[in-house]
Amino acid sequence: MSSTIRHPAYFAKLQFFTLIVVGLVAYSLTRRGVLSDLSTTVVLLLGIVAGGTVAARWTANLRDQLSGTNLKHLQALHWLPQQIPSLSSSGTGRETLVSRDGELDVTRMQALAFSLVIGVALVIRGATDLAHFEVPENLLMLLFASQAIYVGGKWVQPDKSGAQFAELNKLLDEMRALELKVRQEAAQTLVVTTSDTARQDAIKNAASFGEYHAKASTAAEQVVNLLDVPHPTAGLFGIPI
Repeated sequence: MSSTIRHPAYFAKLQFFTLIVVGLVAYSLTRRGVLSDLSTTVVLLLGIVAGGTVAARWTANLRDQLSGTNLKHLQALHWLPQQIPSLSSSGTGRETLVSRDGELDVTRMQALAFSLVIGVALVIRGATDLAHFEVPENLLMLLFASQAIYVGGKWVQPDKSGAQFAELNKLLDEMRALELKVRQEAAQTLVVTTSDTARQDAIKNAASFGEYHAKASTAAEQVVNLLDVPHPTAGLFGIPI
């Protein structure tokens, strides 16, 4: 299964400020032989961006994945392998520094522009006095607000991949409910010593099997398209789908 970088904008911004600060500290150490202190503003900058990155990743992890119950169920059906190193979409909903799902994102452009301005100021001013570098309070608040809006936006309106995972989870929940219903209907015609062939026949003859089969077929297509795995060949009791 393929994986993608889910938050390139904020990961890049975190790297941007971190590399500038590390470079300035190294510059101070090599030129003056002194390990420069960091001003409160610099610490806040790193904290705001790091916090936004972590919050965005946490939000996406809640949105952009299968529920634990559905994951275990698909593994039990052998639709997914037991060991999954990475479970993410195959590339839908890709993000860039200034866009989301292929559309320009004004809040990202705003955050990027002010980040570049602050970064340039940090290089110019921090090169001589990193310990006393300051950013106007309103500018810091704007940067913090852009982070909050980004994270809140992912929670309220997930990107295409997040919406697809939500749809898939709903579909799998319905499929599991129908599966239980089919089992209950089939159990009424079975005895404990019934053979596997008789069990499959009872499942196929259950009143809700047609609805279950259609739901399972749709779910299988979505699993293949979203998770980039081989198409499942069987559903309940190994019955082909």
